[in-house]
Amino acid sequence: MKRAALWAFMCCAALALPAHGRVPLPAALAASASWQLQGAGEMSFLGWRIYEAALWRLPAGGEREVLAIRYDTDISRKQLVESTLDEMRRIGIDQPERWTVQLQKAFPDVDEGDTLFAERHAGGVRFFNRAGLIHAVDDPAFAPAFFGIWLHPKTREPQLRAALLGEARQ
Repeated sequence: MKRAALWAFMCCAALALPAHGRVPLPAALAASASWQLQGAGEMSFLGWRIYEAALWRLPAGGEREVLAIRYDTDISRKQLVESTLDEMRRIGIDQPERWTVQLQKAFPDVDEGDTLFAERHAGGVRFFNRAGLIHAVDDPAFAPAFFGIWLHPKTREPQLRAALLGEARQ
């Protein structure tokens, strides 16, 4: 798909619809702490699910949380990086391009059924797939910029945000 078509497909007219399942944490993360599911939802377009997302948090609070995304379509690394930077700009992040190289290292090409995980901590974000750690972005400013794509009040998908935060059922 061309970039403009993907943008329109994923962002401009996307609808958040009910989640049918739950995206579990990989063993490497699940064994490291007592994570609790905060909420889950879907990103869909015209009834076609693009991905299912789940937000996991520690019961004690703090800055640690995990965003898990299971994809229902193939998306290239390039498309993931460009969409991520576009959404960061949209929520008001200045110069998100400074993280382009980091995102290129963090994102593989994804195939239908693949799951990516982003673990937020005080020092940045660690990216995982089912096999383990892919890449760590050691920049405290990156975490709110990246997680803001889904959790910032200006997110493109307020229904998905509410579902992830456990404020509303999708």
